[in-house]
Amino acid sequence: MMAGEVPRRLGPRGAYLLATAAGLAYYAGQIIVDPRYSTTRGLTPVSDLVPLDVLGWAWMACAVLGAAFAVGRVWRPDLDRFGFAAATFPPVMWWSAFMWSWLDTGRQGYPSGGTWLCWAAGLTIVNVYLDRLPQGARKGHIDA
Repeated sequence: MMAGEVPRRLGPRGAYLLATAAGLAYYAGQIIVDPRYSTTRGLTPVSDLVPLDVLGWAWMACAVLGAAFAVGRVWRPDLDRFGFAAATFPPVMWWSAFMWSWLDTGRQGYPSGGTWLCWAAGLTIVNVYLDRLPQGARKGHIDA
């Protein structure tokens, strides 16, 4: 396979998954190295049970899996849904943690929880919708 074929074979799903994995890794690094005050304060009930750096490493593992399946899409396009599952897990985990914190302490965790839930929904839409497009539309030729 020629190097020029890789971006073409990666396609929009693979590119989106790779970009999402990069974002997950970036955020995971922040959680591991220096979590924001609002994150530590908002997740106090959760961080009492599981340290934030452990959660950060879980984010990082999901980011690596997402990137691996995005790149692996070049050879096996049918396996990228595992990458989408890995990339969807951290936002759902964070949504659950912020909502649990909000219900437990009454702190304003629901706006953050809603943000993470929307991110997970976006990943799910890209995963499902782009998989169901007609063949011509996948190549960028949508005839309305």
